[in-house]
Amino acid sequence: MAYELKPNSGSLWTAKSKKSAKSPDITGKFKVVMSDLDVETDYDEKGNQIKVAIMKLSAWRKTTKEGDKFLSLSLNTYKSEEEKAKLNNTANHESSNEVKSEKIDPDIPF
Repeated sequence: MAYELKPNSGSLWTAKSKKSAKSPDITGKFKVVMSDLDVETDYDEKGNQIKVAIMKLSAWRKTTKEGDKFLSLSLNTYKSEEEKAKLNNTANHESSNEVKSEKIDPDIPF
């Protein structure tokens, strides 16, 4: 059975043969779930508007049963510490509002 890529993951392998000095030393594949991308607007070096997504890439050194070494990759949406704090505060605020509404809900029969 051939290796199947999982969503937002991939692998890099040492190239078995190089066709020229400019050929890559390492190649691989990556499967990206497009709906997971936080796309934002940016500008290229000429000032053209472009869509970008900043992602966090993680890698692990692994070895196959046959002894071939490779890098296993994982891709996650990147969030700055500021964005994480903002999301955490919003989630905490929403959950505290839910708790308050549960305590005073007049429709509860007991």
